[in-house]
Amino acid sequence: MALVVVLVGLLIPGTAAAAVPDPEVWAGSPVAGSWNTDAATHHWLANAADQGDWATDIAVGAGTPVAVYVAPQNGGYDVATRVDQIGAACRAGDGASFVTVGIYTNGVRVGSITYGHVRPGVQAGQWVGRWGAVIGTVADGLPYDANCWTGPHVHLQMFNVHNYSCFNRGYGTNYHVDATNFVGFSGGRRVGGAGQACP
Repeated sequence: MALVVVLVGLLIPGTAAAAVPDPEVWAGSPVAGSWNTDAATHHWLANAADQGDWATDIAVGAGTPVAVYVAPQNGGYDVATRVDQIGAACRAGDGASFVTVGIYTNGVRVGSITYGHVRPGVQAGQWVGRWGAVIGTVADGLPYDANCWTGPHVHLQMFNVHNYSCFNRGYGTNYHVDATNFVGFSGGRRVGGAGQACP
């Protein structure tokens, strides 16, 4: 009887396998700039398919290259990144674009990072390098919108396919971050809900 239970758990999707967290992926800041909002409460981009677990704005000069920085937290698994979606950053347009980069471990999508208010230099479906690949530049010259575009910045949000991503608890409003500085984890199971700092 025990053997039947084990086999059923292996054959039915979402039973036994769901209890094992995805491999954890470390993510770095795409630019050097000022972390300008509370990551626990900042809005998500409505047009993005991955609504995110947390989000923030990083103020930075217009035209700055926006780069992907992700790496495995531990060894033993491959990490790859692909442009999964490109769309309008603001609900009504006029906010340039967002680029959602999917994070894949051992060929399985575990999460994503979305970069908003950029001029994309990539196409949906394109595989990009996980460390230093430039996916676009920070936009400028857009109509002011208090709910979306307030000047040159990157809207950054992270998403976990299973469980929740978390953000660096050490960053607060107006904290300076450099490109590649740790911003959060995707994959894994560090927190039990959205809008939470990594323990």
